[in-house]
Amino acid sequence: MKKFNQLILISSMLAIHSNCHAGGDKTYSYDKEKKQITVVSAEGKATLSYNERNEGNSWYYFDFFGGSPAIVHQNNSLDSYTTYSILNYKNNNFFVNCMYAELKSNKNGVYYNEGRCGLNKIIDPGVDLTDIKFDEVVISRIDNNNELDTLDFINGKNKKLPIMLYRSHDHYIYQTYKTKHDFLDGKHIILSCKDKTGRCESYDEKTWVVILNKQPLEVEFKKLNKLNDEIFLNNATPIKIYNIKNQPFPPFQVISDKAYFYDDSFNKLKSYLIKKDKITLLYKNETEKWCRIRYFNEKNQKMDGKMKCTDLLL
Repeated sequence: MKKFNQLILISSMLAIHSNCHAGGDKTYSYDKEKKQITVVSAEGKATLSYNERNEGNSWYYFDFFGGSPAIVHQNNSLDSYTTYSILNYKNNNFFVNCMYAELKSNKNGVYYNEGRCGLNKIIDPGVDLTDIKFDEVVISRIDNNNELDTLDFINGKNKKLPIMLYRSHDHYIYQTYKTKHDFLDGKHIILSCKDKTGRCESYDEKTWVVILNKQPLEVEFKKLNKLNDEIFLNNATPIKIYNIKNQPFPPFQVISDKAYFYDDSFNKLKSYLIKKDKITLLYKNETEKWCRIRYFNEKNQKMDGKMKCTDLLL
């Protein structure tokens, strides 16, 4: 995982953690002996029971992420990931509104940072926080990414590896790699493209793609920055801006007027994609006739299926 994880692990060994949150109006701390989180605010003082645990390949502990108190789960079993569930307190309730995750598939090596906000999960004081399924979004994303075959890119059969992350009506986001060496080093580029503006903004691998749980969905880009020996999560600035028509790292897309899906018996289905729809290539069969792809619709809902590779610009 990233280097700042090592700092978090070291700090989690201390008996009491304390820091300010939301501009100093609340102070959170954790007492290992009492096994409780305490918040002091204008509303008064409140506590939440929490037992830090080490289960071998999984660690659960309290710490701070980007200047905010967090329940941290670090997992190094089948897949490697760390989640930071941001703890809030308001109206006499503890709740989690944002969850951030560092993810790496041990099956294909794909790595990225993602955040989800607008969760608004109120915490029952009598519930063990390690039993609350904050990781459900992470597990779903890892399962999806594990279906991606990266060997053709590593072996040079595919010249690029664009992976679609998000799509709305006129906005799509994907990550890609300049070279296979960048992929092996975990150095990807995130591109955020909008048809309306005709621009693509690029961000580096240290950027967090944060999806806001609104209707319609919205996306923010965040980055961890150090200021006066403290680390904060701030808005990220694009490293470069491209014209959408000639940017150097285009995604895979449909080139036929209609690209039909096929079932496992290679029967044509009624569903299809249209020209210029952006897709992720999951894998090609040995003859390179059939491609399994992933497509996100305007509501950011994914569709996986099989179609002819000749219908695609790869």
